Amino acid sequence: MARPKRGMRRIVVGGADYFWRHAPEDDWGYAQGADIVDAAAMTPGERGRTFTLRTVKPRDDEPGWWDRQYEIITPRYIRRAIEIALRRGERGDVVLTGPEVDEVFDRDPRLDTQLAIASDALRDARWPAFVRAWLAIGCRGAPDDVLDDWIACRSAEIVSGRLAPLVGLVGANFARVAYEQRSALAFVLARCERIGVAHGLDLRAVDAKLATLGKFPARPWGIPESHAWWTP
Repeated sequence: MARPKRGMRRIVVGGADYFWRHAPEDDWGYAQGADIVDAAAMTPGERGRTFTLRTVKPRDDEPGWWDRQYEIITPRYIRRAIEIALRRGERGDVVLTGPEVDEVFDRDPRLDTQLAIASDALRDARWPAFVRAWLAIGCRGAPDDVLDDWIACRSAEIVSGRLAPLVGLVGANFARVAYEQRSALAFVLARCERIGVAHGLDLRAVDAKLATLGKFPARPWGIPESHAWWTP
């Protein structure tokens, strides 16, 4: 059955025509990705193929749950999504997986990349990026010596109170955002305590507030039991 052409944009990949449009918007008005079809899907009597790209990432029980930022869908990303879908060599429709979506948007899960992001974010006080990086590092795990070196090289910043504004953000936010920020802090401060870096942060008031907030039925992937603010 031919797909309606209204709202579809044409793109050529590997000498073949494809057509795409933004996926339906979510409750906040953001497009959630794109629906892509090949030329056959636009031809009466032909079924064709559909490639589905979704940018809302992923379920809490999957690695990468911390990286849920919205992306602006551009033809560059559509081209990359088609190339990755075709690379599978499968017939039929394709829904890109979480790792494939990461590849589309050049999200790099490697430890050295996340540590570099965390370093820049700490220096510039870009706390959302810092939180995402340390959630990735803490949840995925990393060699002790590498993380010890990262903390040691930034001990002067930490001792001087550079992380204090992040503690303030935890206290000012609610539920999900606060839990994520607190877990990122917990991963960092555990490393500080491991090598004797005195961070000087008092988290008692923040933790008391978190104890009064709504809970989740299960901790997200990679969050240890010691991060008790997530669950009852």
